[in-house]
Amino acid sequence: MSNYKIIDEPTPSSISRLATNPMWPLLAVMLASPIFGWIWFVVNSIAIGSPTKLKEFLMACVGVIFLSVFYIYLGSLNQSGDSGISEYIDYIRLAGVIVSISISYYLFVAQQQPFGLYEYFGGTTMNAIPILIVGFLFGNKVQSFILTSILQVIA
Repeated sequence: MSNYKIIDEPTPSSISRLATNPMWPLLAVMLASPIFGWIWFVVNSIAIGSPTKLKEFLMACVGVIFLSVFYIYLGSLNQSGDSGISEYIDYIRLAGVIVSISISYYLFVAQQQPFGLYEYFGGTTMNAIPILIVGFLFGNKVQSFILTSILQVIA
């Protein structure tokens, strides 16, 4: 009977002390940068022992790839010098924001139930406000560094 385990019960990890409510990484996507928030979502899924952590990791990778391709596309549009396109750049940027928020909301919804189980089984959460403040101050720099690194590897 000691080997009995509930399938949905979160598996403890070595970084469980970093677990936060998924609302905080979603807020980080909005206030800091999408990549900073997605990294936080991936760390949080490992910390809470989410059964869908692989799907969440892959979705965050899809988001990073999307942003990389999107910024390459925007750069090529800006360099083309076509005055007809320049009128629509803001709408094209809005499309990128919509996709980023959609990916973030998927990650948020995917973590809600595992986080609830994590709390139900006695998991503790940390205060996420300091991480959010650091993300607000340095999130765009982290995103710029990661995207620049990816673009250098591609080019």
